[in-house]
Amino acid sequence: MKRKILHVISSLNDGGAEGVLYKLASYNSKDIEHVVVSLTCGEKYNKLLSKAGIRVKNLHMKGVRKSLLDFFSLCFFIYKEKPSVVQTWMYHADLIGGIAASLMGVRNIVWNIRSGEIHHSQKFTTKAFIKVSALLSRYIPNAIISCSSRAIEIHKEVGYKGKMILIDNGIDGSLYYPSYKKRAEVREEFSILDSSVLVGMVARFDPQKDHLNLLKAISRIDQDNYKIILVGSGTSLENTTLLQWIDELRLLDKVILVGQRSDIHRIMCGIDFLVLPSLYGEAFPNVTIEAMSTGTPCIVTDIGDSARVVGDCGWVVRPNSPKELSDKIRAAINMKVDDSAKYDNLSKSCIDRVNQKFLIKEMFSGYKRVWCEK
Repeated sequence: MKRKILHVISSLNDGGAEGVLYKLASYNSKDIEHVVVSLTCGEKYNKLLSKAGIRVKNLHMKGVRKSLLDFFSLCFFIYKEKPSVVQTWMYHADLIGGIAASLMGVRNIVWNIRSGEIHHSQKFTTKAFIKVSALLSRYIPNAIISCSSRAIEIHKEVGYKGKMILIDNGIDGSLYYPSYKKRAEVREEFSILDSSVLVGMVARFDPQKDHLNLLKAISRIDQDNYKIILVGSGTSLENTTLLQWIDELRLLDKVILVGQRSDIHRIMCGIDFLVLPSLYGEAFPNVTIEAMSTGTPCIVTDIGDSARVVGDCGWVVRPNSPKELSDKIRAAINMKVDDSAKYDNLSKSCIDRVNQKFLIKEMFSGYKRVWCEK
């Protein structure tokens, strides 16, 4: 008999938590059935989950009155589905989904913390959800999963109680791997010479990701042998704020705006380095292991577990430090141009590190152990 896991998530837009849920739900397991409820909606992973044969229900919560009605709709859906486990994702879903599942008599409720820190710029409602969740954390969930050891420490400090479990994110090695063919295709698409260094940032346009920090860092580099490509929702030519920054920093000939893509596995093969200049909020950024699995070294800010994930296979800098970030990007470019053997060894180390520590098989096994606990 299959064990039914009902996932409740805040949205199915482009994001790390959504990506991990998709990986777990679409992973080949004969004894588990997955059902997904999104409190709002979200196009990207809605389509991907449906394509993978996973049932998805979108509640479109908005406004107090409708949200209350949708809460009762969620309760009824949980009652009708009779899941073995309700697995929730992120603060809003943890609280709303946790309460609904508890009221419907679900005995195995698992929360998931995806934020590496609690930042002053977070919305008031998010902060309120965190405080209430901390109070209820000892009563509602059987376990609280996080992909970040730093996140576990921080949430314990703000009052989270109960069993907290670290499960690293995992990568699908059958999709993310080095490919000269993919590299050539990406570079041909964007007219990048093979001799030119291509630096990439793969992240949605959001203050948390701090695109401005990266652009300021790039503006300090006066070399001609590189380009930077920005990939993710909100990084297209329609973003007037981003275009203004690029223009003011005189980077029009350096920056390529791509927008959201569904072929990140190809993009990672096409770039020489991934940069993630996040200001706050990262727990375990999936893009780092996606890049490393293709042999692409990473330059990250010291937020959440980014430094732990990258290890000695890349560079770590302080957040909001354009000069420090610029120095590391320049060093990386010079390595690629002047010392190809050193770059190749670093690239191989990235692949080995992912294969040893961050594969999807281990991630799925970790979640399954939690789900199957009595």
